[in-house]
Amino acid sequence: MASAVALMAGAAQAQDFDGFYMGVSVGMLSGDTPIGYTSDQYKLEKHGTPGMFVGYNQSMASGLVVGAELAFQGETGGDDDDGSSYDTYSIKNVIDLKAKVGTQVAAGGKPILLYGFAGMSSGNVAMYYGDYSFTGYNYGLGAEMKVSEAFSIGLELMGRNVDSYDSSDGDITTNHQQVSLRGAFHF
Repeated sequence: MASAVALMAGAAQAQDFDGFYMGVSVGMLSGDTPIGYTSDQYKLEKHGTPGMFVGYNQSMASGLVVGAELAFQGETGGDDDDGSSYDTYSIKNVIDLKAKVGTQVAAGGKPILLYGFAGMSSGNVAMYYGDYSFTGYNYGLGAEMKVSEAFSIGLELMGRNVDSYDSSDGDITTNHQQVSLRGAFHF
C-alpha cells in the first residue's frame, strides 16, 4: 500500500512539467564557426545570441518525462580581430529540433526537471562573399525549475556537430557549444 501511494505521488509530481510550453533564451556560443578553414580567425569567442522555443512534455508511467522541442536562434557574430571586411561572418537563423528525456526531482519544495536531448540542427553562415547553409545534429543536457505554476527558468548546455564550408576540401565537420539561460511559460 505504501509503495502504491509513493508511486501515485511520484506520478502526480512528474506532471508539473506536462503540456505545452514556450519561451525565450539568451545564449553564449563558443567553438568553431561552420567554416572549414584552419585559421583561428573563424572561432566563436563566446558571443551572445537570442532565441525562442516551443515544446511539449509528457509524463510516462515509468516516471520519465519525454518531450519534443523546436528552437530558433537569432544571429551570432564571429570574432573579428583585424576589422577587415573579409573576416566578417556570423551564424544566423539556426533551427534545432530536439527529442528530450528526463526526470523530475524537487529542491526546496520546487519541482526541477533534469533532462538530456538529441536532435537535428540547420542554419546559415553569413560571410563577406555570401551565405551558405549547414545541417547536422545537436545533443546536450538541461535543468528547468518551476518558479510558479505557469513559469520556469532553466539552464541548457548544447553541442552541435554540423557540416562546414571549406573552399579547398569540400564539406568537413565542425562543432560548437552553446550555454543558454531560458525562461518558459507553461500551458
